[in-house]
This record gives sequence, structure tokens and C-alpha cells, in this order.
Amino acid sequence: MIFVQRRTVLPNPELIQNGDFSTNTEWETEGTWNISTGMATSTGNGVNQYLGQNPTLEIGKTYKITYTVITNTLSANIFAMSGTSAFPYTEIPTAIGQNTVNLTATQIAASGYSFRFLNRSANTSGTISISNVSVKLANPEIPKQNNLFVTISERLNLTSNKWLLLVFESDQQHTKSKTVLNANSSDVTLNERIDKLILTEGGSQTETTDGTVKISVAGFWQYKIYEQTSATNLDETSSDIQQLLEVGKMTVTDTDELTTVEHTNQVTNFIHLNS
Repeated sequence: MIFVQRRTVLPNPELIQNGDFSTNTEWETEGTWNISTGMATSTGNGVNQYLGQNPTLEIGKTYKITYTVITNTLSANIFAMSGTSAFPYTEIPTAIGQNTVNLTATQIAASGYSFRFLNRSANTSGTISISNVSVKLANPEIPKQNNLFVTISERLNLTSNKWLLLVFESDQQHTKSKTVLNANSSDVTLNERIDKLILTEGGSQTETTDGTVKISVAGFWQYKIYEQTSATNLDETSSDIQQLLEVGKMTVTDTDELTTVEHTNQVTNFIHLNS
């Protein structure tokens, strides 16, 4: 039996308040930005016009920013940023309708707005109106690296570069996850008897070729490990398959690996001797 721990799912709350501009609170405005009737509007007449707020952002993390552009006749570009120059002045889409952009916070200002929309237009005409602003973590999951201990090297043929096709099938749902490992890579350690494979559970795809794969549910799974000549094949019936190396059971958990508890029992033993 091998054990796999699934990715860590982080809380992913909404970081923006009053994103629908139902009131004119929470947001700070500078220049021509103003809030009314459920949207924020800016004209092109001015320089460095800000629509800002102070959500809690962390340096190095990527955030998914969504917003709806209601009207846009502006003859210049709109930027989003954090602090003084984090995200720094990143041009964002302004097509009518919902827009999405991922931005990474590179620094957080000591003062001012931790996030803001910026209209840097000067002496230009037109207006832009936005609503339904949302800022959340773009990647609320942390992949989990697992060590799988198997016995495959006794049968594996390494006379040329070989790849391992790993196939996992859920006992409950009969869904499958598949991935490929290079048998000569650092993700595979062959020790003649007990071999170690590194499997990273995470991402959004249940079929991959890079050793990182999504396993959909916790519970009991069956695993199969094939030797193959292809770095990309995910078909168990393909002619690239050389042989089936190992079949076994796997337990997938959403917590740390299972631990055993040792119980101490006091037992009185009677010894009968014949004299």
C-alpha cells in the first residue's frame, strides 16, 4: 500500500470591499474618478488618477483580478498596480464586459493604496466606467510532493531512455489520473529493491506528462506503473508500452500521512508447571 497526500487548499476570501460600488465607501478616489450608480468612472482629463483600496496583499503572491467594464470611450490605457510600483503599472484589458488579469505583487507600499486602478491619461478625451471588482488569490492551492515507494527496478530495462506511465484509478468513482515520469530523472531513485518515485499532486489536470497531476478525490485507488518508450503517451494500450511493472493499492488523504498508534496492554500470564 502506498500513500498520497493531496494538495493543500488555502482559504480564498474576497479581498476587495464594495466591489460593486453600491456605495461610495471603502474606495479612495483621486483626480477624475468618482463613484455613483453602482460604478466608478474616470475621464481622460488629468494625470495619475487613482481608484484605490487597501486589501491585504503579500509580496510574491499572484492575484486574480476581475472587473466589468461598462463603458469605455477613453483614448488611452488603464493600468492596475499595488503600492508605489508593484505590479508595476501593468496595462490591463478594457474590453466591454468582464475582464480578468493575473498580477503578482512585487512590493507593497508603506503608505497609500495597496491596490489601485490608474488612469494616467493626460489631455485625452473619453471616459471609462467599471464595476464588479474582485481581487482573490490566483493560486489558492499548494501542490504536495509525495514519495512513492515501489518495486520496479528488478524488471525495468534501462538500456535506453525509458519513461514510466503512472495510472491511478479511484475505487469509488472509477475516474483516472495519469502522468509520466522519466526513469532517468531526479524524480526516480532506483535502489535495486525499494525504489522511490516523486509524485506531485496538484494543478488542474488529471492527465499530464510532467509528474504533476490532479487526483480528484480522497479514498482508495488502484495504481499501475508501466514502462514505455514515449515521453508523452498516456494510453495504456499504446504500442509505446513495453511492460506492466507493478500493480497495487493506494490511499489518498487530505491530511498528513497515516500514523500508527502503539497501545500498551497489561496482560497477566499464568504458567503451570508439572512437578
